[in-house]
Amino acid sequence: MRHPLIACCLAAAAAALAPRPAAPQPPGRITIEAAFATDAFGRQPSQPAWSPDGKRLTYVWDEKGDGKDDGKKEESLWSLDTATGKSEVLARLADLGEAGKSFAIDSYVWSPKGDSLLLVSKGDLYLFPLDSSSSQARKLRRLTQTAADEEDPSFSPDGRHIAFVRAFDLYVMDPATGKETRLTQGGRENTTLNAVTDWVYGEEIWDRHPEAYWWSPDGSRIAYYHFGRDQPKSEDRHRPGYRR
Repeated sequence: MRHPLIACCLAAAAAALAPRPAAPQPPGRITIEAAFATDAFGRQPSQPAWSPDGKRLTYVWDEKGDGKDDGKKEESLWSLDTATGKSEVLARLADLGEAGKSFAIDSYVWSPKGDSLLLVSKGDLYLFPLDSSSSQARKLRRLTQTAADEEDPSFSPDGRHIAFVRAFDLYVMDPATGKETRLTQGGRENTTLNAVTDWVYGEEIWDRHPEAYWWSPDGSRIAYYHFGRDQPKSEDRHRPGYRR
């Protein structure tokens, strides 16, 4: 009688261990398979940013993308009207690049008046106007073309000037004329950092948001971090054309 008993036990164990059919998912619920599919989030917008008045939300989106990194992205810069819920394409990134060259938005910020966007692409700065009702009239304007990258750009509170960091020094530009003013000297990697945080600050203190300079409310001064082996000194940095 032992053999039939063992056979029955083995059959019962096999039945218990056999894979069961997946329980049906309620309509509209995300399944595990869908969540981990390679193209599940291929159309997810990126780089969302609110306009100063909170009425618009801009973002970068590949409407037809499938999430694959195959060099076939067709990203566009979009704007969402929060009152109506309607979105419009401000520009296709492929149309913004120079002839035969691709264009990608690394980061961007709104102007204080909400009439333009300051874009960073491949280390250079560009100004993209938004005050035109026609997308055909919106023309990207290049502000810098240098060997060194321009980083962490920001508008002055009145929108008349732009500050940025280049090669560990702080600069201010008048976007109307393109004139640059260098505000700090001696910036050098691993030695003297102006308006840039040391890596440990960005990682451990500022939660990967290493902002290192700030405009005064009236735009006449800029406070900034200085890291270096030399002794720090106190300095006032005034916007060009303004008196102390």
